[in-house]
Amino acid sequence: MSGPTVCLDTTVSPAICCEGGGGSFLPITPREYEWDQTLRIFLYLFGLLWLFCGIAEVSDVFMAAIEKITSQKTRKMNPTTGSFVEVDFWNPTVANLTLMALGSSAPEILLSIIELVLGGMYSGDLGPSTIVGSAAFNLLCIIAVCIVAIPNGEVRKIKEVPVYCVTATFSILAYLWLLIILLASSPDVVEIWEGLMTFVFFFVLIAIAYAADRGWLGGKEQDDEEDEPAARAKVIGADMTPEDLAKLELRVREAHGKNISEAEIVRLIEEESGVEGEKPEKAQVSSKKVVPLDADADNTEAPTPDAVSPKTGKTEDIKPPQGDAPKLQTPSFAFAYDKMAILDNRTVAVKVIRSGDKMVHASVNYQTRAGTAKKDEDFKHIEGTLEFQPGEVEKEITVTVVNDVAFENREDLYVDILDNKTSEMIASASLVILDNTTEPGLLLFEKAEMSTTEGLEEKKLDVCVIRKGGAAGKVTCAWTTEDQTAKAATHFVKTAGVLEFEHGQMSATIPVTILPSGRYERKDTLHLILTNITGGAKLDPSASGGGDSCKATIEIAPDPGQQERILRIHSTLAVNWEKAKTNQKSNWTEWKEQIIDSIKLTDDDDEEEEDEDAAGEEKKKGPGDYFGMLMTLLLVTPWKMLFSIVPPPGFCGGWVCFCASLVGIGGLTAIVGDMAALLGCVMNIPDAVTAITLVALGTSVPDTFASKISAQQDPYADNSVGNVTGSNSVNVFLGLGMPWTLGAFWWAAGGSDQKWRDKYQNASSVHNYFGRAPTGTEGVFVVEAGGLAFSVGVFSSCAIACISLLAIRRKAFGGELGGPPVFAWASAVLLVCFWFIYIALSSWYIMSGSA
Repeated sequence: MSGPTVCLDTTVSPAICCEGGGGSFLPITPREYEWDQTLRIFLYLFGLLWLFCGIAEVSDVFMAAIEKITSQKTRKMNPTTGSFVEVDFWNPTVANLTLMALGSSAPEILLSIIELVLGGMYSGDLGPSTIVGSAAFNLLCIIAVCIVAIPNGEVRKIKEVPVYCVTATFSILAYLWLLIILLASSPDVVEIWEGLMTFVFFFVLIAIAYAADRGWLGGKEQDDEEDEPAARAKVIGADMTPEDLAKLELRVREAHGKNISEAEIVRLIEEESGVEGEKPEKAQVSSKKVVPLDADADNTEAPTPDAVSPKTGKTEDIKPPQGDAPKLQTPSFAFAYDKMAILDNRTVAVKVIRSGDKMVHASVNYQTRAGTAKKDEDFKHIEGTLEFQPGEVEKEITVTVVNDVAFENREDLYVDILDNKTSEMIASASLVILDNTTEPGLLLFEKAEMSTTEGLEEKKLDVCVIRKGGAAGKVTCAWTTEDQTAKAATHFVKTAGVLEFEHGQMSATIPVTILPSGRYERKDTLHLILTNITGGAKLDPSASGGGDSCKATIEIAPDPGQQERILRIHSTLAVNWEKAKTNQKSNWTEWKEQIIDSIKLTDDDDEEEEDEDAAGEEKKKGPGDYFGMLMTLLLVTPWKMLFSIVPPPGFCGGWVCFCASLVGIGGLTAIVGDMAALLGCVMNIPDAVTAITLVALGTSVPDTFASKISAQQDPYADNSVGNVTGSNSVNVFLGLGMPWTLGAFWWAAGGSDQKWRDKYQNASSVHNYFGRAPTGTEGVFVVEAGGLAFSVGVFSSCAIACISLLAIRRKAFGGELGGPPVFAWASAVLLVCFWFIYIALSSWYIMSGSA
C-alpha cells in the first residue's frame, strides 16, 4: 500500500505521520514513516484501543474517588419532624453536574484542553469534534441501549422531572450557542466574552438545576425528608444518636415482629450497617431472615412470606396457627356516659353496655354510692344485677332523686358496676343533681394540657370533653386534630368528627390515635380543637380559644421503658462498632493489597464462583476463557499495575486519589490525541472524522455498560437518561468554555506571532473581524467553523428529535425507558439510525472539502 496522500503535499508543514512531522509524544521512533502503511494502521488502531483500556481503568479509579467525596454525610434537623437525620453533604443534582459529570467526561474535556495547550494555543479539530461526537453517541446510542435493556412489561420514568427539563433544555441550547459563536456572533473567531459566557453557563446550569431540585421553580413535590432513602438514619456506629437508633429499632421491629429480642435487633442493625464486614449488597435487612417472636408463638415451622402488613405495606413473616382456635374475648362492661346530670324530671337512666363475646349470657352487679348527695336523703339507694341475654348489648339503671328534696346545685352521687364474682369495681359513672334549669351549658376540655407516651404499637388516647353550667338538650360540636411539632401520619392519625351530648349527658370522649414513630427523648405536641357548637350551648370563653373555639394540647413523650431499652442497644452497638473498627484495614494495607491484586487475571468474586462450582461439579475452562485471560493480560493488566500506585480513596476523603487519577487521565488523553492523529493521517482521514467516530466511541463505550446496568437496576430513569443530558451540557461548558476562554485571552493579550500571521493573515474571517487586514501583532483566537459547525447543526437536530421521542414515550407508555418490546426496539433502532445519519452527514461534509 502506498503512503498517506497527505505526505505528498510539500506546500504545507509535514503531517504527524509524514517525514519531519510529529506530535507532542508520538511517533515513538523518527523513521516510522518508512513502515508499511497497513502495518501502521494496525499498530495505531491497536495502540488507540489499548490507550482506551487504560483510560477506562484509570477512570474507574477516578470515579471511586468521586464517589468517596460525594458520599460524605452530615447531620441536620428535619424541619417536619424536628429530629436529626443523616443526609448527603453534597446535593445529588450538584454532585451529578460537577464531580460526577467530570468523572464520566474527563477524557473529552481534558483532550480539548491539552490539545490547545500542546498545540501552541491554536484550536485543533480533535478536542471540539470529540465533544460533539461523544455527545451524539451518549444521547442517541446509550439511551437506545437503555430503552431495550428494561425487562419486558416494565418501564422506567424520570422522577426528578424539573431537573431533567433543565438539563435537557441546556443540552440543546449549549450546542445552539456554539452555532451562534461560530457562525453568527463572530464567524470563525472566538472572543473573550464568548469564551467566558460559555464557561459561565456551567454555573448558570448548576444554579437553575439546584433551584429545580429544591422545588423553587415548581413542579416538584416536597417529600417528607424521613421518607427519602437519603435522609433515613443510617447506622454509623457510636456516632448514631439514641434518637436515630429509636427510629431504626422501630423499622426493624416492623419488618421482623414487634416482640423480637434486643440481641436480634442488634444483630439485624449490624447486618444493615455492614459492621461485620459483609459486602454492601449483602448487608441489607431482609424481612425474611427472622421469624417474628410473638409472645404466644413457640412453634418453629417455616414462615410463609406471602402476607402483607396493612400498616407498612411490606411482606411479613406469618406463622400458620397451631393448636385450637383462639377463644372469643370475655364479656366486659362499661357505662355509655361517664358523667350525667339529673334535671327536673328527678330520674336518670344510666346506660351500661357490654363488649367482647356478645353471644353468651352475662351478668354484672351494680349499686349507687353517695357523694355530696346523701343516701336515702337526697336519692334512693339501689343495687342489683343486670342480666344480659345472648345478643343483648345494652341495659339501663334508673336512679331516682327523693321526691321531697329541694334541688341543690352541684350535688353528686355515683353508680358503680361490680364484678359479680369478686365484687371488684369495674367502672363508675358520676351523676350530678342540678337545680331546675334549662341551660344547655358550656363545653370545654376536662384537661387543657395532657401527656401520653408512645409505644411500639398504635395507641388510643381518650380525651374527655365536659359540659358545665347546665345539661339541658342535645348539643353537638365539631372537633379536629391539628399539627404542631407532631405531624399527622407520622406521629398521630389525622382525624375529625362531631361530638354529641345527649340531654343530661355531661361528658364525652374523643379518640386520638398515637402512632409509633421511634423516639428517645424528643417530645412532640398536637392540638385538639372544638368548633361549630350547636344546641344553644357555648364553648367556655375562659378556655384557650376565647369562645370561638376550644383548644387542648396533647404532648407525646417517650416511654421510660423504651428509653432504657434504647440505651442498652446503643451501648451494645457502640462496643461492637469499636471492635469492628479495630479489625478494619488501614488505608496503607488496602493500598498494598491493591497493588498485589493488580496482577491477578480474575477477580475475587470470580474465584468464589469457581470454588462454588468446584463444590458441585468441576468446570473446565474452554478456549474462550483462555482467550479472555490473554486479552486481559495484554490490554488491562498493564494498566491495572500502573494505576495501582494511585492511593486508594481512603486517604484524605478521596481527594488524593481524585488528583492522582486526574493526572493519569490527562497524561493518557494527551497520548490519545497523538495516536488518533497518527491513525487518521495514515488512513487519509481528517482529524475531525477520527474524533467523532473512533475517539468518541473509545471514550463513551465504557459508559454504555454502566448506563445499561443503571437502567436495569434503578427504579427510575434519572441516572441513565438525566445524567446523559447533564453530561452533554457540561462537556460544552467546560470542555470548550475553558480552552476557548484561555485561547481568547492568550491571543488578545499576547498578540500574534509569525506562525499565526502565516496561517491567518489573509483569512477572510480575520479580515471580517477586524474590518481590514490585521496589522502589527494584532491577533485573535481562530476556531474555523467548517465541519465543526455542520456537525453541531446535525447533532442539534438529532438531539431535538431524541428529546421529543422520549417525551412521547413518557406520555404513551408512562416512562422514557422500556414499555412494549415492539415499540422499545422501534425507538432504539430509530435513535441508532439518527446516530448513523449524524456520522454519515458529518463525515461526508468534512471529507468532501465543502468545509
